[in-house]
Amino acid sequence: MRSTFLLAAIAVALAGTSVGCQDPNPSDEGKGEAPPVDPNSPEGQNIPSEGETTSGLEAVDDAIKAWMRATCTGAVTFALGFDGKPLTAKGYGHKYGPPNAACGKGSDVYTNALDVMPETPMRIGSNSKAITAAIVRIVLKQKLAALGRPTTDAEVESLPVFDADLDLVSARFRRAVSSNLATGTAACTAIDGGVSEIVAGGRVDPRWTSMTVGQLLGHRSGLPRGGNPVTAKLAAIRGIDSLEKLEAESALAGATPTTQSALDEKISGARFIRQSTLEEYLVGNVDLCLTYPPGGPLPAISGFNPYSNMAYGILQHIAEHVSGRTLTAPLGAPGDHPESLLAQFNETRLGFTKGVRSKYGIYAAQPIINLRDLAEPSYRGWDGQSLVGKFADVKRPFCVWNEGTSTCDTSAFTNGSVRYHWQWKNELVDVGYENEGFAAGPGLIVVEAPLMLKFMAKYWVEGAGSVPLYGRERATSPSATTRWHLGALRGTDSTVAQFAGDQVPYFVVPRKDGELDLATFEKYPADAPPDAQCKLPKGLDMVLTANQHDDKACAGQSTTVCAYRYMALRDVVKEALCKVSWQKVHPQLAAK
Repeated sequence: MRSTFLLAAIAVALAGTSVGCQDPNPSDEGKGEAPPVDPNSPEGQNIPSEGETTSGLEAVDDAIKAWMRATCTGAVTFALGFDGKPLTAKGYGHKYGPPNAACGKGSDVYTNALDVMPETPMRIGSNSKAITAAIVRIVLKQKLAALGRPTTDAEVESLPVFDADLDLVSARFRRAVSSNLATGTAACTAIDGGVSEIVAGGRVDPRWTSMTVGQLLGHRSGLPRGGNPVTAKLAAIRGIDSLEKLEAESALAGATPTTQSALDEKISGARFIRQSTLEEYLVGNVDLCLTYPPGGPLPAISGFNPYSNMAYGILQHIAEHVSGRTLTAPLGAPGDHPESLLAQFNETRLGFTKGVRSKYGIYAAQPIINLRDLAEPSYRGWDGQSLVGKFADVKRPFCVWNEGTSTCDTSAFTNGSVRYHWQWKNELVDVGYENEGFAAGPGLIVVEAPLMLKFMAKYWVEGAGSVPLYGRERATSPSATTRWHLGALRGTDSTVAQFAGDQVPYFVVPRKDGELDLATFEKYPADAPPDAQCKLPKGLDMVLTANQHDDKACAGQSTTVCAYRYMALRDVVKEALCKVSWQKVHPQLAAK
């Protein structure tokens, strides 16, 4: 059903996003002044591309450009690999601004834009989860080996998450889960400003204690898609029970006296506090109501999807707690990448320490404008006025001490009327910059597409269920089914696929006057079956990324409409792949 393809692509709720603005220090790649271009001319319609088009794949090239013309998406990268070796890699559009003059509507940014290269690094959203899963498996296998236990994937997946003797999570997180258990059946209730239901009275659903690593990996933990904001709970989590302790906490936040005075003028008595850590986020969300028993049958609800970003936040925490290293470079510290688990993984498992265009090749996105790798393109998201919108930030929270209740009130921060960003200014920030970004594991990893093919040649990118394939090695865990996974955040949309020689369904996106007719496509019923299918060669891998996930054409409509519009990219590419003469591309592919 069409809806099943869409559910996995809802924006990551736990991880943050990267910045979207013009590169302040662009490199020289593709640089050059261009004469004014008539938007209505053939040249004005042209989508620039970099990288050689492999003979036989011209239709794929044309499909990507047609979709970019239809959506005015600024940047796309595409790579195909076979049997661990790259077949093609292309970059389309520009690092910032519109993809062509027609979309620019006379914008001068088009004439100075830098071309997207085949190795331009792009965020992949939830496709980060497979990388997180592979690293978690390695860390836990090393722990099992030290304990003299079997180091199989099945053994890793059987491990109980909150077993004190195994020590997979921090003592504080484990205590938060076990010390306030609800009795009997947990009653669920919604909360103001929350995205998921919690147990009534703020207690803990007792089913948390039975979760296993495999259930987290395979989206069978019972956890909802995402957690709730925890800013209002930070004072309690940190034991701030007096004004004196709040002052001490505020000193650790790092605001200058001038900035603190400016905040106090706006909101009397307000004090900055440090933003939450991943561990604090998890501790603050132990009151989440599970939607079904861990490992148990899924609810018989139409359209229900057990996919959980929260689960992958816990998996990141497990990897970090057990190893003593961060999964990726922390927020605000991109230079710490070489000390991370991801850097070790890139070097020892994938065979590289640096990228072609970026410094590290596969790394954590830094949702702070002056800390991004300069090779990344801008990320675009509609805010009602612009595709590179402005949004309220959440990186400098604050609260006001209430002596009567001995609590720190965060309501002035939560309502968003005053928000200070990473550079301590009370102003809106560029698209993607407003999210926290403290946890890369669920969806905040950046990849150069050809290097992602290296990962995909060895590890599965998808495989939910009681026997999860996420992060398992392909050589020891064969699959007869094509593995798809989608990723979406404001400012990025990605698709990865590992074809297994089985039937691949797709929708035929209608055309009008030779161009894609997305307006008609967006009206397809959510439960419409795919129009067509074909077999694609076993061993063929694909990486497809875009730097946009919404625009004015779908703004104000349902999330589904925007999802249709941007996932049309996947469908037009699948249709083109289904028409390829694989003998022409690679002789071995014809027999697959």
